[in-house]
Amino acid sequence: MCLLLTLVLALSLCAIPAAAADTQTRSDDPVVFVHGLFGWGQRDKIFSIMPYWGMTTGSLPDYLATQGYETYAASVGPLSSAWDRACELYAQLVGARTDYGVKHAQDFGHERYGIDYETPLFEGWGTQRAVNLVGHSFGGATTRLFLEILTNGCPEEVAAAKAAGVAPSPFFLGGKGSWVHSLTAIAAPHNGTTFIEANSDF
Repeated sequence: MCLLLTLVLALSLCAIPAAAADTQTRSDDPVVFVHGLFGWGQRDKIFSIMPYWGMTTGSLPDYLATQGYETYAASVGPLSSAWDRACELYAQLVGARTDYGVKHAQDFGHERYGIDYETPLFEGWGTQRAVNLVGHSFGGATTRLFLEILTNGCPEEVAAAKAAGVAPSPFFLGGKGSWVHSLTAIAAPHNGTTFIEANSDF
């Protein structure tokens, strides 16, 4: 009796994923891949020779495109901070000049503005056309910070811009969390990393 019950239970569990697969829907929202430290995206020349997402086995975004998915591989700083990378990702998605923020630029001694992405990765990003973010390694940390700022903004940056008599980036105003449909992190250092301990210059 026990063996029969075990067999029935095992067969029932095997049938559940198959039944669930029949009812799954897929998102038509674009998928945006965000690379990790020392990585590259589709705007970088090396991507056409060896795509970060797939390396020598071929391009994962290209493969997914053949399956009907709309995919993009963002290009953010390979050795930049999570903040700088999040700002660069926002600029690429809206098609604008990268604005790192008045306060951030002052605090860390670099220019407020960076690369000007004249055309967005795709047209129409917003509440009606959200993105599915996929971040690998430090790209996972980047996308989490990106979503945090996109959702809640950065009051310190808004205040610093106001004090300087300039307009803050719309990125720092928040209220756009619905512009992201999902966030998937692959091997991301959510709990920190020992990499920093290995090099005191960081």
